[in-house]
Amino acid sequence: MKKLYLTGMLGILVLPLNAEEKDDVILAQGQIVQALQGSDVDPCSQGQIDAQSTSTIGWTIGGCASGYLLGCLGAGACWLIANSSNPSPPSYRLSNISAQDQMAYIQCYQSAAKQKQASAALVGGAVGVGLLVVTILLFVPIE
Repeated sequence: MKKLYLTGMLGILVLPLNAEEKDDVILAQGQIVQALQGSDVDPCSQGQIDAQSTSTIGWTIGGCASGYLLGCLGAGACWLIANSSNPSPPSYRLSNISAQDQMAYIQCYQSAAKQKQASAALVGGAVGVGLLVVTILLFVPIE
């Protein structure tokens, strides 16, 4: 029997959880996740869940900087670069997956991580362009 844990937006509901299961719990806010190592979870679903836990702060900062320095072209360029990147999954996750499931896991991880990176770059680019417009409005005299 599989055990699944739910995490909510305001708090975490994890039942039942004893000392030996604590190390096997993977928490992802707002999603149903794999709780026990031995449970059957689709490798594609696991790859998508793992991709959601990757940090995209670098893409957001890069998008903001390029949007501020180069305007809409910079924001678009950062989005294109993020879309053409090829993120690699963490190697420790691949060691726990059978050889036949690794390809599905990698493809789903890359697809979800690429989408998350492109969104972060686009948001950062929009913020950068917005800051550029505000800077121009504040410091360039209009007669």
